[in-house]
Amino acid sequence: MAEFLRRHPEAAGGHFDYLREPDGGDWSRAALDAFARATGRETVSSENVINGGADEEAFRRWRAEDLTGFLASLRAAAKAANPACTVSAAVYPLAGKGGGAIAQDWRRWIEEGLLDEAVPMNYTEETGELAAWLAGEPLGTGKIVSGLAWSAAGVHPSPEEILSQMRRARAAGAEGCVLFSLTESLDKRLFPFLEEVERLWKAGGKEERE
Repeated sequence: MAEFLRRHPEAAGGHFDYLREPDGGDWSRAALDAFARATGRETVSSENVINGGADEEAFRRWRAEDLTGFLASLRAAAKAANPACTVSAAVYPLAGKGGGAIAQDWRRWIEEGLLDEAVPMNYTEETGELAAWLAGEPLGTGKIVSGLAWSAAGVHPSPEEILSQMRRARAAGAEGCVLFSLTESLDKRLFPFLEEVERLWKAGGKEERE
């Protein structure tokens, strides 16, 4: 990333999509050995770090700290290459304090300035679910851009529903919206719809925030 930013100073920044551990966590031998080294032991068994094992909580904290440290190194390299670049990441809206099973402690990353922007993946067609996720996000920080799904696993809203979600996210305090994913229908169906909404809005003497 740093090399790319040095070669392309016009780039706005870097966005990390998978800055997290696999869903359900990582209990591989490599992860266990790294945890053992970090805690001064020769070995740690998987039984000790799952299902109420003696090291489960310590392992969870270590994983979150390890990923946070990795992000800090990424940010330092990116800012050294281009101090004006934006460092952002896609995050799980439900990843709570400590990062949960995926070690993604993104609220801490916002608080400590490790991310310039976080993009919670608010991928749903359900109005109530979206409202609940937005209510739990630190929208007052000025660093939250709401991720909305145009085409994701099991989520395929209409253009009208996407527009409604964008308005809800902005009204709740999101700085903007990011649409996932870049498909032909996004280009041929959704973008023309949004452009027409913007045209009609401006024709009425108002400026559309979305």
